[in-house]
Amino acid sequence: AVLSPTALEEMGRCPLAYYFKKILGLSPPDDLGRDPSVWLNPLEAGSLLHEVFKQLVERLIERGDPVSFARHEAELLEILDYPIARYRELEPPPDQAALIRQSEEFRLAARLFLKEEETHTEDRQPYRVEMGFGMSQEGSDSSEPVRIYLSESESLRLRGRIDRIDREGDGAFVLW
Repeated sequence: AVLSPTALEEMGRCPLAYYFKKILGLSPPDDLGRDPSVWLNPLEAGSLLHEVFKQLVERLIERGDPVSFARHEAELLEILDYPIARYRELEPPPDQAALIRQSEEFRLAARLFLKEEETHTEDRQPYRVEMGFGMSQEGSDSSEPVRIYLSESESLRLRGRIDRIDREGDGAFVLW
């Protein structure tokens, strides 16, 4: 079996839940009720924000631009506008109040992200985002999992994606 870091984490957190989900293929039933005051569910909202943050960090890496709240706030909010509009077409909000409320929550989350990034990157710079390992990537035909040896006779085969790699001032890398 080829495992991902997330699967290992799930297995460590609750082996029984891992067994039900990954081995038996069972999942809890979908919640059939939807809160009429909420536009996007937490998974959709998280995906939207992840997309926005990734795009900003990719732009900063491409330009070699250090993170600055003052310089990048307007750019981040501009990036945010497009996914909000796209999600609005894919999943129309139940009403204008829900759209406005959740859009403001996204703007607040984006500002908090940028402020934290500015503090976090004082001594390091973003280097790469969404870096896959043990899987096919652009320009590569290899899809062999990475093998981590636990002993001479035991190993784990892993594949997955590193959310982000930062480079510290001394050249060391930090994986997220």
